[in-house]
Amino acid sequence: MNKTEVENMLLKKEIKRFKNSKEKIKSQFGFNIPNYIIDEIINNNNYDNLCSLVNLAVIQNRLTKEQGIIIKHKYDNLKF
Repeated sequence: MNKTEVENMLLKKEIKRFKNSKEKIKSQFGFNIPNYIIDEIINNNNYDNLCSLVNLAVIQNRLTKEQGIIIKHKYDNLKF
């Protein structure tokens, strides 16, 4: 296997891991969560950033205030 093939294989594994984690997170809620919030939960695990992104989603009407509160409260159980 050459370097490009190995990199492609690793990238495919990472994409699969992300999709699996995304589906696990989505299954815990009864509403749609913007991808940038899911990405923060999976890749960064920073509560302050998560709160900022949730607040942004509420301002942009992509989440309701209640949904934002639910995400913030369930955050500790969403570690990946």
